[in-house]
Amino acid sequence: MVNILKIVILKIIGMLPDSPISSYLDNVNADFFDYLNWFLPIDVCGMIFGVWLICIGIFYIYLIIKQITKLIIEGIAKAASIATFFV
Repeated sequence: MVNILKIVILKIIGMLPDSPISSYLDNVNADFFDYLNWFLPIDVCGMIFGVWLICIGIFYIYLIIKQITKLIIEGIAKAASIATFFV
């Protein structure tokens, strides 16, 4: 099963076109990226962006859990009020 999935993924990746940027990067001087990284540390920016995404994900999971518990508590409260109405 894993081999079939691996073959399917490789076939799908094989159908994708080559990168349009690779031909431009072959002609670029590599020293430029060193200077650019000194002014704009891309690795640090990527790490900060990843941590930010994790925090936003945790926040949205918190909101979903909060809404679910609110619905459960309101449902229990409504059931209790209906039960006391008939007593």
